Amino acid sequence: LIAATVFGVAACVLRIRDFRALNCDWQEHSYGSIVWALVFAHSIHLAASTVETGLMAAFLKDVPLDEKHRLDLNVNAVYWFFVVAAWAVIFAVIWGAGRVL
Repeated sequence: LIAATVFGVAACVLRIRDFRALNCDWQEHSYGSIVWALVFAHSIHLAASTVETGLMAAFLKDVPLDEKHRLDLNVNAVYWFFVVAAWAVIFAVIWGAGRVL
């Protein structure tokens, strides 16, 4: 959990680079608005998952792992899979398809 939190914080820091790499402003045209909305929405998911993982790590440091908390960890892992898979699709659409067109 600690490693996942560290990777999440690093991804949040790298997200600043992603926003700077966008070649349009959010109010420039409709494509720019859609791109910024996608990246911003994913940033919210990324930050929420990072905070949740960090809180779980802090909580489980003092509490023994029981069946309920094991389920919480599984749900958190599935959510991380969603966040990563969503970014793979968003990245391919924004930076991959934009170069083809």
